[in-house]
Amino acid sequence: MLSVAQSKAQALSLPIQFFQQDMTELDDLGEFDIIGIFCDSLNYLKDEQAVRQTFEGVSRLLKKGGLFLFDVHSVYKMEHIFADETFTWNDEEISYIWNSFKGEGAHSVEHELTFFVLDEGSGKYDRVDEMHDQRTYPEDSYVKWLEQAGFDSIEITGDYTMKASEPTAERLFFAMVKK
Repeated sequence: MLSVAQSKAQALSLPIQFFQQDMTELDDLGEFDIIGIFCDSLNYLKDEQAVRQTFEGVSRLLKKGGLFLFDVHSVYKMEHIFADETFTWNDEEISYIWNSFKGEGAHSVEHELTFFVLDEGSGKYDRVDEMHDQRTYPEDSYVKWLEQAGFDSIEITGDYTMKASEPTAERLFFAMVKK
């Protein structure tokens, strides 16, 4: 994904730096005006400590007044949408079966995915199996950890809107400023 984003940025002559590393162990890469973590990335961290370490690392890398943006699945989504459900998709190029089960920890799920992807050369479908473990936390936990990491002006919106999140929001978007 980073190589595609980098190619697009270069094609538009945008001076964007891209980095790939463990977000819980962010190196000293300089100071930044904005840092974003998207597409459920934080939901893949195994525990509270890993989330807190990530927030602290981001805070170290942001300039004072810098903006931090991220999204996560909500507790509602983990408990009421994903838990013990099956999702499917079928078209000519790809099909999948996606089973979700309650995870071991609070507000966690285990996703078992099976994809059938068309190999255009042979006309056959290749099977790809994946396992994903995800976890989230209540909004107030994220806010507390962000404040402890040196952020304020924390805004939370839900489901791709600019409105405050509601109890049934499935995805939460956080925007905050480094003190």
